[in-house]
Amino acid sequence: MQQMSTQDHARTALTITAEQEAFKLLELPQGILDLISSPEPPILHIKSLDALSSSSKPAYVALCTKDQTYQLRQVQTSNSVYVTRAAPFRSPGSILPQSSVSAIASCSHTLELHPSKDSPLVVLRQLLPEYREADDVVLLNNSARSKVEIFANIPSSDGECERAWGELCAFEVEGRSWCPSPAAIHEAWRVLLTAAIAESIPLISSFSLAKLHDTLMDEKMPIEFFESLILRISTAGHSTEELTLDKPLTIEWLGKVTLQVLTETNSEIPLSQFMAAWREALPDEWEQDVKIDAIKGFYTQPNPRLIAVKSHIADRTVNSKSGKWHEKFKARR
Repeated sequence: MQQMSTQDHARTALTITAEQEAFKLLELPQGILDLISSPEPPILHIKSLDALSSSSKPAYVALCTKDQTYQLRQVQTSNSVYVTRAAPFRSPGSILPQSSVSAIASCSHTLELHPSKDSPLVVLRQLLPEYREADDVVLLNNSARSKVEIFANIPSSDGECERAWGELCAFEVEGRSWCPSPAAIHEAWRVLLTAAIAESIPLISSFSLAKLHDTLMDEKMPIEFFESLILRISTAGHSTEELTLDKPLTIEWLGKVTLQVLTETNSEIPLSQFMAAWREALPDEWEQDVKIDAIKGFYTQPNPRLIAVKSHIADRTVNSKSGKWHEKFKARR
């Protein structure tokens, strides 16, 4: 140990251990402090982007509560920061030990937490294999993983991941997760609507999900897929009792899905063709409520007679870039 010089009056000896510990100092915001000091503190999770993801976003580590995400950022400190602990010290010629502390680590960096506004939607879409048709589920796909496993490797809270999962109409079958393509969603909705009409199930008012299940059991598509569609546009959350479709949300959602499907081969299509297909996809009672403003921001018009999906909405390809301290931090967990 090396002793540092101290003041003569009421002095406390400070020593520095030869072998320093490897510590990271974490600065917690008040919200996190309140959580961990509460009578029943929740479990917090440290998460980072899955190595199998192809995200172009720089790698980072996140601290997650049940429904909030904080990015961890490493910041260099301008002052020397020591982590100390009490360590009795007896100077040469002294009988009684002196009051002293020992510096067991020197920290040149601290970790700060910053609330994250990033949506896990893009990353989740990339991690999930695409479901295009009924046969996809029975094909061997070693990359398909469970919902729990996928959520564990996305640097966002489980609550935010759950909302993104619902927005994508993602579903899980026998421990394997899928993200349906717009064409698959469009076809599944057509099948669902046809079956509901045939069995007199009132989709425009309250209906039973259990009864809808019975109607769709003989279809080739997984029942979990149909359920994900209903819950995507339902006003009753994940209740399986009486459900009600959110009319404005359903109209908007089907408009976007229909436009994506129609522009898969031709990026620009006649506006009249799109509007007709959009109305046809809806229950008859809602056709008159279709207005182009319902999907404002999702489309663009090269001229008044044509329509296309807005360029920034299209799926983005991203490439993986490994972090530096972030990767080391993950490896030590």
